[in-house]
Amino acid sequence: MTLADHRRLTRLFTGTDDPITRISQIEEELEAHIRFEERVLFTAIEEVATDKELDRIDLIHSSLVPKEEDGREEDAFWA
Repeated sequence: MTLADHRRLTRLFTGTDDPITRISQIEEELEAHIRFEERVLFTAIEEVATDKELDRIDLIHSSLVPKEEDGREEDAFWA
């Protein structure tokens, strides 16, 4: 489900049809996807992953977070 959500979102972001329709579809897809991740996926991971595995996930995720290149403080969203 999660990977299929990502593929649908990629198609919506890169589509060339009506942008107003796509924006509405993106909003709906993102809302449903985020709710699934927060309520189902992340909860399931926390239930089965060891502390070492969770630390590894955190390390990998931290390496993917964009860093400010112009000297400004990092966006609080990523903190």
